[in-house]
Amino acid sequence: MNHGHRHDTIIDFHNFWNWAKFERMIPHLEDHLISARESLKESIEHFLGLSVTRGRDNVEKWEKMSILPVKVGNEWRSVYRVSTRKLPSREAVYLDLLKTEKAHDDAEALAMKTQNQETQFLNAGLKLQERQHQLKRAQKAASTETELGVVRRSRAALLGDIRRWRKEQIQLVPMLSKLASSEDGNENDQTLVETEKLYLPSDFSPAERSQLGLVTLAEVELKLREGEANDAVVFLCEAITHAMMFRSVKEKHARGVSQNTRAAKFIRGVNDRRNAYADQYRRARKAVLALKAINESSDYPILTQEDMYAKNAVNARELGDGSKTDGWIWRYGNLKGLNQEQRKEFVRETEQVQWFRAKADMDRWMEEVETLEEEFRRYIRGCQSMSSYWTDMSANQWGPYTFSRCIGNFDATSGYRVYAAQKADMYQEIADHAEKRFSATKVGGAWPGEKDDLNNFVRSRRPRLTVDWDVDKQAFEDV
Repeated sequence: MNHGHRHDTIIDFHNFWNWAKFERMIPHLEDHLISARESLKESIEHFLGLSVTRGRDNVEKWEKMSILPVKVGNEWRSVYRVSTRKLPSREAVYLDLLKTEKAHDDAEALAMKTQNQETQFLNAGLKLQERQHQLKRAQKAASTETELGVVRRSRAALLGDIRRWRKEQIQLVPMLSKLASSEDGNENDQTLVETEKLYLPSDFSPAERSQLGLVTLAEVELKLREGEANDAVVFLCEAITHAMMFRSVKEKHARGVSQNTRAAKFIRGVNDRRNAYADQYRRARKAVLALKAINESSDYPILTQEDMYAKNAVNARELGDGSKTDGWIWRYGNLKGLNQEQRKEFVRETEQVQWFRAKADMDRWMEEVETLEEEFRRYIRGCQSMSSYWTDMSANQWGPYTFSRCIGNFDATSGYRVYAAQKADMYQEIADHAEKRFSATKVGGAWPGEKDDLNNFVRSRRPRLTVDWDVDKQAFEDV
């Protein structure tokens, strides 16, 4: 194969794949548009359910707020993010520790450099530990060969990250080298990576930490663990709220086996998230108690199944609700010394962020549906243009490229015309098929009128969202 042949072959492959993509465009756009419409419907139901849960006064106030970020001092504040001035998350504590360490005098620069390294090292260790627990859950839930393959790849990646982290651990705490080496075992053995002990300061008793030189690391881990516990409770409350909404939607709208199965799938997913956050809090609490060398703490109570109860804010009160009290996690703002007013402000801000994020998700899915619809329309118009172009060629209306050759009594241009007519018919057939699929009930596509502006046409097709605040019901109507 010479250079010219190789170049021609590459062009042929490109042309083939372009045609293959062109042929598969109809089912591709159809499947994506149907999926986007389903996701849009789910996001609308979630947003409206969240609006009813938060109440009319809050929603009307939030609708008037600007979504643009504002810089206050050195912090960017946005309606899509809880301010870090409230309960500190692990990441906020981590950033605060780094800022504190960098603010020390030049005389302590070397010591502070070591502490900075220690903070990063411990934060990485906590993330590795969380990945171990995620891998355990994935291993337990995996049932198909594809899911098992994902678990194997995740295990291999985690093993490599732990081995690299071990090297840094031995450099920082040489006295742990013997224990760390015993955990390493066979470098290629991935079977126990999710149960491998990382030997963080919380894994040792106070006497052992003093003997191994882990006192400073223990102080840093304590702050990170407190932030991790704060994170877990906030996300746990969010997951429980989502479960309320999903159950309410299932009871009101799910009919038949298909819809009930689909709704149950979402409920199982959010319940799995709830259990994961509950386990994360319990692990963080256990580590905090170990680092403080105490058995109980009023700041971090025991989390039971009853503590994760909350009265359903979506539906009307049921018989017996008045005699029940929501779990302590809904009063979590009182932890770490926040007063009642600060707790209310924290809860309001968390609910506000959740509402704005749900609205943003709904808007993005609306944009996705509109984009896919226009791609479908452009595909149809493109096929119609190609059909028109080949029709003109078959009629010998080429301008400067008209056919004029004749051999004897045989018109050499007839074959060209037949070929052009065949191409015109092919593109027209594709256009008709695409238009039929686009206008099908399941896809729900439509065309603007001749005098319609595309912008106004797209806006007119957006779902109209309504909330009946008097009866606490929500609905949306497809146009």
